[in-house]
Amino acid sequence: MDEHTLLSPWPARDVHHLPGFHNIRCAVLVPIVKADGELHLLYEVRSAELKWQPCDISFPGGKIEAGDMSPQAAAVREAMEELYLKKEHIQILGALDYVESITGFTLYPFAARLDVVPHLCRTSEVEYLFTVPLKWLAENPPQQAEMDLATRPGAHFPADVPFPGNPMEWRPRKTCFVYIYRYGNHRIWGMTAQITKHFIDLIQTM
Repeated sequence: MDEHTLLSPWPARDVHHLPGFHNIRCAVLVPIVKADGELHLLYEVRSAELKWQPCDISFPGGKIEAGDMSPQAAAVREAMEELYLKKEHIQILGALDYVESITGFTLYPFAARLDVVPHLCRTSEVEYLFTVPLKWLAENPPQQAEMDLATRPGAHFPADVPFPGNPMEWRPRKTCFVYIYRYGNHRIWGMTAQITKHFIDLIQTM
């Protein structure tokens, strides 16, 4: 290590994200379909058999795999698999802002037009599909609720590192907000609601 080099202005470099939470990188499609003469967003109700978030409402998507060329490619691949669509039925319109979840996911959403309305029977991943008119979403802002977060050291956290309540006591840390849309019997919330609101906010500025 040369002191003169170290203390001189550094060469320009690309700045990357340090994954402090070891988030899993995922991608989803935000599908726009035409039904009953107007535009809707398409949602999935996840299968009750899934171990992670069974029966939750989500957009089609999943983990970005090593073979995916990009997050967009992953979103398209997952949508084709889950909705039984061919690639030519999906037209990517643009990228939305990515979302980092407190539950360990970094989610890359992409708005897309589907030229067919998928109709699925129950599968291993999807219980059923439903749609919500864009007009309804624009005219019915989501409820904003609060969620409390807490932390505690893990089983192998060193005892000599100061942390209130070490080793096992939960410590309140932060209150965050979540959005909730109530459409009929459906409760759209969490990251899916956050992406929905971002999408609606974005298209209203176009």
